[in-house]
Amino acid sequence: QRSQAIVVNTAAYAQHGLLTEHADWCTHTLALEAPPDGMTARVLGSAAAWALSDGRLEDGLDLAHRGLALAEDPNAVGTCRIALMYGLVLGGRPEEAAAAMADVQETVDGDARPFVRWVAARALWDVNVGQPSAPAALEQFVAISEQIAGPMYLFGARFAQSRFFTDDDVDVESAVQLLDEAIEIADRVGERKALTAALGLKAIAMASGNHPKAADQIREAVSVGLRERAWGPVVRALTAFVVLRAQHCSLDDAATVAGFLDAEAVRMPEDDALRHRSIASVEGSPGFVEGRRIGRTMTRDEVVAFVLDRLSGN
Repeated sequence: QRSQAIVVNTAAYAQHGLLTEHADWCTHTLALEAPPDGMTARVLGSAAAWALSDGRLEDGLDLAHRGLALAEDPNAVGTCRIALMYGLVLGGRPEEAAAAMADVQETVDGDARPFVRWVAARALWDVNVGQPSAPAALEQFVAISEQIAGPMYLFGARFAQSRFFTDDDVDVESAVQLLDEAIEIADRVGERKALTAALGLKAIAMASGNHPKAADQIREAVSVGLRERAWGPVVRALTAFVVLRAQHCSLDDAATVAGFLDAEAVRMPEDDALRHRSIASVEGSPGFVEGRRIGRTMTRDEVVAFVLDRLSGN
């Protein structure tokens, strides 16, 4: 039980700082096979979050489901449910994610604890991205963030607002300005997870607007994501690569990475839509079809090496 308590009480700090040794603590603690209880559920929820960060989608969903089966207290239920929601979103199953969060608005409206309300509002925003309800969810999340006004709450608000700018009609200047503010906050307070996420989203914004420094931003997002063992932002940067290469008519490169992303388990639904729009006019051509086929056979290491090589001008 002491091991469980250490894991649970350090989880938020470790996950926001991307202190990946905490993932090993979760694994070792679960291997002790203590009698399953609510504390075990919270360890499972933390383990699920780490698995999702590392790009192990099915492991993350399995751990979240196991935790929910044991969870009784609100903290355990919330930890596992939010992990499940993010897993479903990353797996391209937004309808199931929304169903899993159906009663979370009650927490936003009725809980007396500001942090709990903020976490619930952020989860509702994330699950509604790309949906008609997104503007209302964004307005609610930003209002709560600015009411609390701590650095990471303000980071959350700016990050969310920039996502709204990068969904369809890209206002690159506004998105980059918001993301630069978010990156400055995350860097100042040492929030490595937040910083990594913002760098990936900035790559999407700059590629969408054909920004002259988009390639540099993609390279930075890939490199930092790999260093921090955060696969989601790397996937986002790979999508940015496809968008940028398609705009520059480098169709072989775009096709190869698009093929890899077709087969990738970790998904960003709004990024998928952007990728498909960027290649819609060329994806039926024979050369593109062949490049895509090759990309589907690539491993993660191979596609990252391919992208970094192409961004270096080789």
